[in-house]
Amino acid sequence: MYNISEILEYEAQSVVARNILNKPTGSVTAVACDADASLNEKISAFDTLVYVLDGSVEVRIDRKLH
Repeated sequence: MYNISEILEYEAQSVVARNILNKPTGSVTAVACDADASLNEKISAFDTLVYVLDGSVEVRIDRKLH
């Protein structure tokens, strides 16, 4: 069992990622983003789950803001 808030720590002006599970059927990656950091567009063969523990986030799917 993982406590997601203990897996990663924020780093200034950075995006930090840790792979938790990697299988042929999909993967789980925990990501911590500093307030001014952003992720590039991601294309995935699998569904993507976004779970925000702290702060807020803008998510775009097919270029539409959600």
